[in-house]
Amino acid sequence: MPKNMKLLKRKKPPTEKLMEVRDKFEKLFRLEGTDALKSGVKIYHAALQLSNDKDEWQLFCEHEDWQHHRQKPQPKPESQKEALSFAIKFATALGTATNASWGRKFNDLLRDAWNRQLPSTEIKAHIKAIQETQRVKAAETRNKRRENAPKTVTLTPTQYSKLLLAEVGEYRVKADLKVFVRPGQKPSFEIAGLGKKALRRFNIVKPEKPKSAKKPTSAGK
Repeated sequence: MPKNMKLLKRKKPPTEKLMEVRDKFEKLFRLEGTDALKSGVKIYHAALQLSNDKDEWQLFCEHEDWQHHRQKPQPKPESQKEALSFAIKFATALGTATNASWGRKFNDLLRDAWNRQLPSTEIKAHIKAIQETQRVKAAETRNKRRENAPKTVTLTPTQYSKLLLAEVGEYRVKADLKVFVRPGQKPSFEIAGLGKKALRRFNIVKPEKPKSAKKPTSAGK
């Protein structure tokens, strides 16, 4: 395409950009980080266009999707200053299948940049930085939750644990334990054997290994 033809190419209206974002949201079950990044950039660009172009703002205010909403944009300078809020609402809350709670997520990603009048060329890096901070905080929260969670272990049933649980009361016994620690699972204990007193208590005779015959000493020859 010749360069002069590129210059004549129609610039996509901001309302049309927001409609494309909304259509994409209607097909999503959840908002992943990559989708939030791409959509956030589009919403911010559209909001900047709306805030700087009176004609586009007028068309945006007159869009039929605002007819049944009380808090809708007005063709006034004061309302035009809030172009970002209305752009987010238009993309996330006015569709029939979109998730209105996503609007809060985009507000968190874009509000500070809007207040600082960040150029559109820097919004992508701005969103990425916020998302990374959010990921770090989420990881820290998960780690703290794991640390504060009650530590539990599982006692694996064996012939010896069944004996201990069969009698009502409280008593102490000496026992041999096997400890199993497996990745991603709770540690478990297995009663592998009972002490002599416990065996006598349960009337269990512990088999004894036969003693080997003593070798005669040189003195006994």
